[in-house]
Amino acid sequence: MFKIAVLILVIGYYLSCFKIPKEWKKLKFEAVELKNPPRNDSTRINLKSPTPSCGCPLGIRRLNKDLFIFADGVNGLSTVNFDTGEIKILIHAGKNYNGESVSFANDVDVLDEENIFFTDSSWLYDETNVYPAFFGGLATGRVYKYNIKTDTLKLLMNEMYYANGIQILPDKKSFIVSETLTARIYRYYFDGPKNGSTEIFMDNLSGHPDNLRLSSNKKSLWIALAMPRIAGKYESVDTLLKYPSTRKFLHNYMPHSILTAVFKYFNDPRNSKVYGLAIEADLNGKIQRSFHSSEGIVNNLSQLTDDGKFLYFCSYANPFLARIEL
Repeated sequence: MFKIAVLILVIGYYLSCFKIPKEWKKLKFEAVELKNPPRNDSTRINLKSPTPSCGCPLGIRRLNKDLFIFADGVNGLSTVNFDTGEIKILIHAGKNYNGESVSFANDVDVLDEENIFFTDSSWLYDETNVYPAFFGGLATGRVYKYNIKTDTLKLLMNEMYYANGIQILPDKKSFIVSETLTARIYRYYFDGPKNGSTEIFMDNLSGHPDNLRLSSNKKSLWIALAMPRIAGKYESVDTLLKYPSTRKFLHNYMPHSILTAVFKYFNDPRNSKVYGLAIEADLNGKIQRSFHSSEGIVNNLSQLTDDGKFLYFCSYANPFLARIEL
């Protein structure tokens, strides 16, 4: 009882001293109801962070024969020449581009050598504060089109619950983008008769999607699931989304360093064996097969990529790269 009383006093003192930043007062915390997960028969705010100031590359594509372009969750959007080592920042995080600014560039895809599409997971935070951005459950994600030649930025999608992976479809008229928090993937048309329209491509996934990639034969899609949604088991993200008051309290009053430490502890492969899960879908969003690591040996998946012979599994938590033969 004494320990509880001391804890209450400490929390009370902290709350009495804490001043909410002005930009937080405008945030809207809304309830988001997700469907029950499908049953699986096989069952820019600057806070302290360990992320290096050199940046955090999250998604990368080949731009041309010399350059690759990558989304950097800290610094913005950049190109790199691996032969010379030269890096050039195209879009600086926090810089104003005709009224638009990018904080948390997450993934990118290339339409041609001038036009690219990329996601901004949150206009409020960068990658150094990924956990508050994630568990705040705020619709602050965006998708942009950027023209390298004219240096112009165009907002295509707004108010997304953590915009993440993006993949242009073979029709070259649309792309799909993952909305991680809602376990959903959208399709956006940037050309053709449906130009400017958005539709749900896949919904109620069995996990929270991260990067999306086209298979090497261009006939299917690899979908990495960062965290699984197993039917009948407790899922923290789904639960938090239902309770905006809880999210508001955690986001506005709980020290973000504590939120980060707790999340990292429970997602550390040394402390917990999170179920590893990924799926392959056809170009219409129909699931073809799934990949499971029920013991959590390979988990917290961020991307799948194949070279025609092997399928590679990337993770934001595992200190290794895994592969299986196709």
